[in-house]
Amino acid sequence: MSAVDSYRPGSCNIGVQERRRRYVYAAAGFVVAAALVAAVAVGALPEALVPAVFVPLAVGIEWFLQASRSFCVVLGTFGKYSFEAAGEVGTVDDPDARREDRSSAIRITATSVAVAALLTAVAYVAV
Repeated sequence: MSAVDSYRPGSCNIGVQERRRRYVYAAAGFVVAAALVAAVAVGALPEALVPAVFVPLAVGIEWFLQASRSFCVVLGTFGKYSFEAAGEVGTVDDPDARREDRSSAIRITATSVAVAALLTAVAYVAV
């Protein structure tokens, strides 16, 4: 196993397959966000829908951060890890490691929400 294929509290709780899957979902979120902004920009959708871009942006950013950091927010929140095929999980027993995992999960989600809010505001002003 490589360094990113073994559990490390607060920094690595998913393997290669899980990271790949998250990159795909992140890309899908970004494509939906771009399509929404483009549709508003060309007049196909009303400007009132620009704030809706927040949702696919937040999802895309969150999943991208999870993939790039090798850390799943949901698994971290519930004290789990997954390095095998999707769906196969192990349990983190150490309370300090679980606390570190929850802290990382909160940071990733907070970062995703903040960046998505900022980008949504930029899109709102630009369109």
